[in-house]
Amino acid sequence: DLVQRCVSMLSYDEGGASVHSKLTNALETTKKDLTEIPPDERAEPGQSLSSEQWQTNSDLQRMRLAHKTMIRLFERLLEAVCSDPRPQCPVTLDDIPIERTCILTCCGVVVDAIIVPQLTNQRCPACRKSLKEGVLRVSQAVEVIQKAQPPPKPKPDKQAEPRAPVVPVGDVDALIAAYKSKEGLSCK
Repeated sequence: DLVQRCVSMLSYDEGGASVHSKLTNALETTKKDLTEIPPDERAEPGQSLSSEQWQTNSDLQRMRLAHKTMIRLFERLLEAVCSDPRPQCPVTLDDIPIERTCILTCCGVVVDAIIVPQLTNQRCPACRKSLKEGVLRVSQAVEVIQKAQPPPKPKPDKQAEPRAPVVPVGDVDALIAAYKSKEGLSCK
């Protein structure tokens, strides 16, 4: 759902919207969505959280983390595409031309593409995490954003499958009940 939301934010087009306006809109929308995530559930003094409350809190924390990551990525893309003067590479200390601008996905640091293969042990110069997490070339991201089309609206399905019920971790009876509730399935 989050990926679809991200695609739809970047695909909006108000009369040929620029990359800057698409990124700005996506950033504002993501920040608004982050503020709408409900707070974690709290246990009463002297009591602990139930497994369902714990799972809900875990899901909410993952949602917050995903939104914060999207915000950081949109901010870095805006900085890389629209800043004047150009961002500087923390390794070479030179301005980075747009065609060589990369964002390391581990922490969002903006670097020059020519230094990426030369980094010691293929680790980020800012946070020291492995670059296996990924390197985003800003020029490719800009092309994708410029070509982005709104996602097709799903066709209404007469027999749309209902969403599976959320089953608390460790609740075997609830898991069996959820499995039995699915039509055509048998449970032994």
